[in-house]
Amino acid sequence: MFDLAVLPHLLVAGTSGSAVGVHLVISIQRPAKFVITDGIIANFQCRAAFRMQRKADSNRVIDSLKAFSLFKPGEMLFYRYPDLQPVQCATIEDYDIERLVSAV
Repeated sequence: MFDLAVLPHLLVAGTSGSAVGVHLVISIQRPAKFVITDGIIANFQCRAAFRMQRKADSNRVIDSLKAFSLFKPGEMLFYRYPDLQPVQCATIEDYDIERLVSAV
């Protein structure tokens, strides 16, 4: 569960970091409205999204419904106002991870 006490600290870190050129990356599992608040959207100008299960989640994260229609593994949308760019990320299959772990 997301601890809401962390939110003000994230906002300060995001604002202060962008002022001096430090990039802060936040990763969330479920794009709920109480996690991605208006403060987060305002203070983190760049956002990225993989395939979303619901249109409302896609709209909340990247201000577009296009993340709902992604279907290939590793396909991602990168949003930096006002542009939305498709990006292909590297993907690792479970089989490759198992081979790596067994080798170590």
